[in-house]
Amino acid sequence: MSQDFLDYAANQLLERATISRDLYTRYSVKRGLRNEDGSGVLVGLTRISSVIGFKIVDEEVVPIEGELYYRGINIHDLVSGIQQEKRLGFPEVIYLLMFGKLPNEKELNDFREYLKPLISLPPGLNETSILQFPSPSVMNKLQRVTLVLYGTDPAPDDISIPNVIRQCLGLIAKFPIIIAYSYQAMRHKLFGESLFVHPPHPDLCCGENFLQMLRHTWFLPAKPTPTPPLPPRLGHLRDHCTVQQILSLWI
Repeated sequence: MSQDFLDYAANQLLERATISRDLYTRYSVKRGLRNEDGSGVLVGLTRISSVIGFKIVDEEVVPIEGELYYRGINIHDLVSGIQQEKRLGFPEVIYLLMFGKLPNEKELNDFREYLKPLISLPPGLNETSILQFPSPSVMNKLQRVTLVLYGTDPAPDDISIPNVIRQCLGLIAKFPIIIAYSYQAMRHKLFGESLFVHPPHPDLCCGENFLQMLRHTWFLPAKPTPTPPLPPRLGHLRDHCTVQQILSLWI
């Protein structure tokens, strides 16, 4: 009976909420941030990254193999240089995205040392917010834990540039740890696998810790994940803006 009601309610909603596509053309409304020819709508300007997925040929949109640029550098060139010189890519790329240039050796070492003490999670957060309440989607768990971290920030609503940099770097340092713990909790609680909880090593940086914390857990059958509910938009708060960005990557 409950399913019959939901089917009836869905039909009622579709009958009364559907908007004619002709109205989008008449009022120049962009559906899904797309133009009528399928090209993307320009909604802002950024110097951080660029994704090229099509070219215009004879006034037609032609899909191409995707090209990703970080601060004007092709991602293939960036990865190739890191691999050839056997450098640690995670902090270097984060520095590039944050500050607009590749760091020199001193800048990179100072950056890594700044990030190391930020890796640790607040006491009890892993046990209460991650391990006890796993999610079938690691992105969903990352979104939820980010909101919890808002309550631990000493100055969550201070939007001065130095404070926002501090907040962003704190999240960047913690994200690999949160993801590793969330993955462990998911495979243990939802798939019956053994639980391995490796604490972050104080001498390792973010990317290195992520890999050492995931040892023993490389294989897991893929499972589909549902589309999440959209979280509330709460002004300029850094944590909620970050949640929106995580969600945009997910869906």
